[in-house]
Amino acid sequence: MKSAIVAYASGWYRAYVPLFEFFAEKSYPGVDIEVRVLHPVRVPYEAACMRFLDGWSYDEVYVTDIDMMLHPGLFEAHRAWVKEYNGCYSNSLRGKNEPNGLQRMTGLHYATQEWYCETMSQRFFYRERIRRRHFGFARFCDETMLRDICLTAGLPLFPRRKPLSYWHFGVHLGTLRCYESHTRQTKNTQLDLRISPRRAQWWVENTEGSKQYEKIRHHLRVSCPRIFAQLEYFDAYARRRSAAAR
Repeated sequence: MKSAIVAYASGWYRAYVPLFEFFAEKSYPGVDIEVRVLHPVRVPYEAACMRFLDGWSYDEVYVTDIDMMLHPGLFEAHRAWVKEYNGCYSNSLRGKNEPNGLQRMTGLHYATQEWYCETMSQRFFYRERIRRRHFGFARFCDETMLRDICLTAGLPLFPRRKPLSYWHFGVHLGTLRCYESHTRQTKNTQLDLRISPRRAQWWVENTEGSKQYEKIRHHLRVSCPRIFAQLEYFDAYARRRSAAAR
């Protein structure tokens, strides 16, 4: 079975690419890691949308965020979900009280080749809207778009999975970002919910003593201080949480 992990980046999110590839390659040796960088972009959220719209020749594809540092286990869990529900993809609707008032899916999307065949015309429709600059200007538009693609293709929409954080399969550095100022949040609420001592230990084991990781950190310190601040904060957090569990 040919498998791939897919992520897109544009703007300052491009600085996440080496970090994303570092963890993806460590966690999934033998799986193709496909990162596409869009520069320039036609609409602000083109990269976020295009990750769901492009087609792939793999048997299974996991589409994720470029600021998600993946740990092992996602393919096994999503394959089991697809088998249980006799479907062609694994994703779910988010909960109520969404910020934009619209129901949306998560941005972490596992899909088989069947899903790409079933949604071909719907994906082409949105690609054209983006090309003509008629879509892709609003935050979260990619996840509402993904819901509409599945819905109009006649595919089932699955309710929220609990706990939703389990399905992240990694450390989402985006939880440390304040969207208004693009600086680092100082609250640990999301981290405490999503990062178990085991995940913290996994982070420490994969980064401690790694020359490649230190090289990435050094580059981020100079090239993108906002991401380096997230990384430095999480490094310290993971070490504290890992040590406390011993």
